[in-house]
Amino acid sequence: LPEAAQEPKQATSAAGLWQQVLDGFTSLSGSPRELWLAYIIHIFSTFTYHALGGVLVVYLSHEFAMSDEEAGSVYGMWGLIITFWNIALSAGVDLIGVRRSALYGFGITVCSRLLIVTADVSAEVLFALYVIGPLGEGLAEQIFNVGIVRWTNTENRTFAFSLRYAVSNLGGALAGFVIDAIKTSSA
Repeated sequence: LPEAAQEPKQATSAAGLWQQVLDGFTSLSGSPRELWLAYIIHIFSTFTYHALGGVLVVYLSHEFAMSDEEAGSVYGMWGLIITFWNIALSAGVDLIGVRRSALYGFGITVCSRLLIVTADVSAEVLFALYVIGPLGEGLAEQIFNVGIVRWTNTENRTFAFSLRYAVSNLGGALAGFVIDAIKTSSA
């Protein structure tokens, strides 16, 4: 097999695993600053997504008198619509560019979050959850995939995508810790 098509070497010890991680970061050391900004933005993006997801059912139940079943259905539909827009807008990032997609996506998502927390009636929340928010999420999420391809090379792309998923998990974990801390402090 050509060298680029060979299977990656497997580390057999903890030291070998750490060396692979260090080698991965080293391979990204010459990457453009946009890649690192995308990782930072992605931490915040996944944080807000998981934070909202972590409190959404309780929020809908308490603030809008939805039953647990109704609020759970809203949560499920919200996730389904986000998934749809992630798939549908994946080509859109290439058409309008990474920078514009990021600006539009995050701007729309912020408007959605503001509407969710200031809504007086459930129809406003549902509009934000089903229409505005998923559209923004769909635009914003795809910038990371397209950006990683543009800002990396074939030698470091695998590590860059691995780091993207690690950053996603970090944002989700931080959201869980913050939600727990707020619940504990207000109890």
